[in-house]
Amino acid sequence: MMRFLIAAILLSAATLAARADFNGTPPRVEQASAGKPYDWVVYVRNVPDYGYNPEIRHDRIRMALKLVRKQCPVAHAVGDEKIVNEIWGIGGRLPDYVVLVSCS
Repeated sequence: MMRFLIAAILLSAATLAARADFNGTPPRVEQASAGKPYDWVVYVRNVPDYGYNPEIRHDRIRMALKLVRKQCPVAHAVGDEKIVNEIWGIGGRLPDYVVLVSCS
């Protein structure tokens, strides 16, 4: 009985971890610090979707420009970064993708 309970707890914990990883990081837009050569920092989704693959740079930039369109209609990307969240040897979450956007 105790083995069954432990197995059930481990299975539910693994399911919750997989579900959290499946949803990925939601997109968000933050204003950049003063003095930076860009105006907005856009965190795009890190999970593939229909018509969007975060591993393709063009898709990330297109998503970032779409997200910042209300704040800056003439935006253009000045750079992008990949933030690795993996702990070496253990594994980890999917990487986060950041696109740096300028309005001028």
